[in-house]
Amino acid sequence: MRPDIKHIAVCVDGSDASVKALSKAVELANQLKATLSLVEVVETFGGEVIYFGYPGYYQIPVTSDNKVEEIANKRLNDLLPALNELGAPFHRKVLTGSPVSEILKEMERSDYDLLIVGSQGKSAIGRFFIGSVSDRLAKHAKIPVMVVR
Repeated sequence: MRPDIKHIAVCVDGSDASVKALSKAVELANQLKATLSLVEVVETFGGEVIYFGYPGYYQIPVTSDNKVEEIANKRLNDLLPALNELGAPFHRKVLTGSPVSEILKEMERSDYDLLIVGSQGKSAIGRFFIGSVSDRLAKHAKIPVMVVR
């Protein structure tokens, strides 16, 4: 691993793969004394949050008017045990839209040195039609991408 990595972004979506990616990101951030940022995209289509109650997708019953915030906060609560291992502050960026395009825009806007993603997340629709999010991020990101299996 390059010692000049000072800012690590990890994509989280509540999937088992993103929890593994977060665990690896916490480990690397501790080793490298790097800043860790969680990047999360709540998927939308036509301005509405996509919610399906079938396994492998958002299984969070949304009860408030602010669906994006509610989904993001429930995901964060599930990730807190792994984040407590970091023992340092972390940054969090919650975006809405298409995961690949929003993550790529965020990578260009900020000073990240490494992007860590899980091998398969919860973007079932995108994976079915045009390949996995991690594959497309690895292909198009302008910074190194680590895919955690």
